[in-house]
Amino acid sequence: MTAGASDAAAKLEEAVHMRRNGERFFSRFTFTHPGLIRILKTATENLGLPIEERRIAFERLARLQGINDAQGRPIQRTDRDRLRAKTLAMIVRLSESPVACSQEERRLLELLFEFPLTGGFDAVMMPPPPSSAVPSTLDRGATKDAVVIWAPYDPAWRAALAVEALEPFHFVTIVVCRDGTLPNVRATFVPPAGARAALSRARAAIDLSVNDPGEALALARLELPLAVQYLSGAYEMLDGVAVCRSWMQRDFELAALTALGLRPPRIIGPVVRDAPKVSEPRAGGPPVMFSANPAAAKNQTYENVVSAGARATYTAHVPAKCELFSTHVATLVAALERSGAQRATSDAIVRIAGEPGYALMPAAFSLTRNGTPGDEVVAVPRATGMISEE
Repeated sequence: MTAGASDAAAKLEEAVHMRRNGERFFSRFTFTHPGLIRILKTATENLGLPIEERRIAFERLARLQGINDAQGRPIQRTDRDRLRAKTLAMIVRLSESPVACSQEERRLLELLFEFPLTGGFDAVMMPPPPSSAVPSTLDRGATKDAVVIWAPYDPAWRAALAVEALEPFHFVTIVVCRDGTLPNVRATFVPPAGARAALSRARAAIDLSVNDPGEALALARLELPLAVQYLSGAYEMLDGVAVCRSWMQRDFELAALTALGLRPPRIIGPVVRDAPKVSEPRAGGPPVMFSANPAAAKNQTYENVVSAGARATYTAHVPAKCELFSTHVATLVAALERSGAQRATSDAIVRIAGEPGYALMPAAFSLTRNGTPGDEVVAVPRATGMISEE
């Protein structure tokens, strides 16, 4: 499942529906913080100003960028930001685990959700998706006379800060973007169809991708000197690249000058981990636990619980008017057997009648390992059931 920030509520509805039907899934998020969007849109507006006003406006914007934290987010979150983060965190709790392409992405997910990805709920590391825009070869006979700003999936306004940063240097600048142009700049804008010709002229490329390092890896294979975005995590996989923060104009200036003096980067180490595979044990056998909703018990079979490492009997504690998602029991059994604790708790997704959306109820369910001494409790950071409130 992929959830963008704009459709998080709809994706949450989809995730709840999938869990109620016994489906399992992993979650992958591609989103850009609204603080960065505000900065880029302000930069685009500034480009339309007369030259003297434009200089002052960009100086003001550079000072504004200083109030953002190390991840480019406004230090003060808005209520809307908090609601979106809360919604995305609920989707993660419904999934098997989040998927990330770099440790940087994993860290950003922790900051967004405001809970650590540790233990049995760590992010699954996946290879970056391959680029569909970077050409496989270049015209080696072309003259290398340009700096290429690489943004093939984005409109032109997303490149505003980078374009403005290059203006004082009078470089030949080519922007590869999905559509559009920017006013009062010397850059040339070309669509992805013109990518091969543009990159063939590149003395260096500035990759604007912030969601994953796939584009930077593809550009590196073309042996182009590169500047990459800090948030993409590409610096973890490429040796010899300039790194810049996507919300800082002065970073783009320094990154462009640095990249022009670099050799093509080297891809370091294995980028790929095993892709997650969801497989269920053979169905059949007597149910070992009850479910508030019998239809949700189809995966809570003897084989499932044994596959979780069960070596004891268990007692479930659930609220009234609830339904357990499939694998509810097996998930809690696995947590108990892995930790050796006496009791495991898990969260619930709560649907409140007459109100839109869902709420998260921490530790709404618990499972006790019979005969285990002590009172240690292990928390499962996953929503394993649903509570209906009237």
